[in-house]
Amino acid sequence: MIVDSTETNLMTLRRTIYLTIQSSLDFEECAHKLVKMQLKPGQEVRICACYIYFAFMPLPLNDVIIIIKNAKFSVP
Repeated sequence: MIVDSTETNLMTLRRTIYLTIQSSLDFEECAHKLVKMQLKPGQEVRICACYIYFAFMPLPLNDVIIIIKNAKFSVP
Protein backbone atom coordinates (compact mmCIF):
# COMPACT_ATOMS: atom_id res chain seq x y z
CA MET A 1 0.00 0.00 0.00
CA ILE A 2 1.32 3.45 -0.92
CA VAL A 3 1.00 6.14 1.73
CA ASP A 4 1.23 9.79 0.69
CA SER A 5 3.19 11.49 3.46
CA THR A 6 3.44 14.79 1.54
CA GLU A 7 -0.25 15.52 2.18
CA THR A 8 -0.76 16.46 -1.47
CA ASN A 9 -4.44 15.55 -1.32
CA LEU A 10 -4.99 17.71 1.76
CA MET A 11 -3.22 20.68 0.17
CA THR A 12 -5.30 20.29 -3.00
CA LEU A 13 -8.51 20.16 -0.93
CA ARG A 14 -7.50 23.28 1.04
CA ARG A 15 -6.67 25.12 -2.18
CA THR A 16 -10.02 24.16 -3.70
CA ILE A 17 -11.92 25.28 -0.60
CA TYR A 18 -10.00 28.58 -0.48
CA LEU A 19 -10.62 29.33 -4.16
CA THR A 20 -14.30 28.42 -3.79
CA ILE A 21 -14.73 30.81 -0.87
CA GLN A 22 -12.80 33.63 -2.57
CA SER A 23 -14.55 33.30 -5.93
CA SER A 24 -18.10 33.32 -4.53
CA LEU A 25 -20.12 36.51 -4.69
CA ASP A 26 -22.10 35.86 -1.52
CA PHE A 27 -22.58 33.27 1.22
CA GLU A 28 -25.37 31.47 -0.63
CA GLU A 29 -23.25 30.89 -3.72
CA CYS A 30 -20.35 29.81 -1.53
CA ALA A 31 -22.49 27.32 0.40
CA HIS A 32 -23.97 25.96 -2.83
CA LYS A 33 -20.51 25.40 -4.33
CA LEU A 34 -19.18 23.78 -1.15
CA VAL A 35 -22.16 21.43 -0.92
CA LYS A 36 -21.67 20.39 -4.55
CA MET A 37 -18.03 19.42 -3.91
CA GLN A 38 -17.51 15.70 -4.01
CA LEU A 39 -15.93 15.09 -0.62
CA LYS A 40 -14.75 11.80 0.78
CA PRO A 41 -16.12 10.74 4.16
CA GLY A 42 -14.43 12.73 6.92
CA GLN A 43 -13.41 15.65 4.70
CA GLU A 44 -16.44 17.74 5.69
CA VAL A 45 -14.58 18.82 8.83
CA ARG A 46 -11.85 20.28 6.61
CA ILE A 47 -14.30 22.86 5.23
CA CYS A 48 -14.92 24.20 8.75
CA ALA A 49 -11.23 24.11 9.66
CA CYS A 50 -10.23 25.88 6.43
CA TYR A 51 -12.94 28.50 6.81
CA ILE A 52 -11.80 29.37 10.33
CA TYR A 53 -8.15 29.39 9.25
CA PHE A 54 -8.84 31.66 6.27
CA ALA A 55 -11.00 33.99 8.36
CA PHE A 56 -8.02 34.77 10.60
CA MET A 57 -5.52 35.28 7.79
CA PRO A 58 -4.30 38.86 7.53
CA LEU A 59 -5.60 40.79 4.54
CA PRO A 60 -3.19 41.63 1.76
CA LEU A 61 -2.33 45.33 1.58
CA ASN A 62 -4.30 45.78 -1.65
CA ASP A 63 -7.48 44.55 0.04
CA VAL A 64 -6.95 46.90 2.99
CA ILE A 65 -6.56 49.85 0.62
CA ILE A 66 -9.75 48.90 -1.24
CA ILE A 67 -11.68 48.59 2.06
CA ILE A 68 -10.45 52.00 3.21
CA LYS A 69 -11.33 53.63 -0.13
CA ASN A 70 -14.85 52.17 -0.06
CA ALA A 71 -15.51 52.93 3.61
CA LYS A 72 -17.99 55.67 4.29
CA PHE A 73 -16.70 57.76 7.16
CA SER A 74 -19.05 60.12 8.88
CA VAL A 75 -17.57 63.34 10.09
CA PRO A 76 -19.36 64.82 13.12
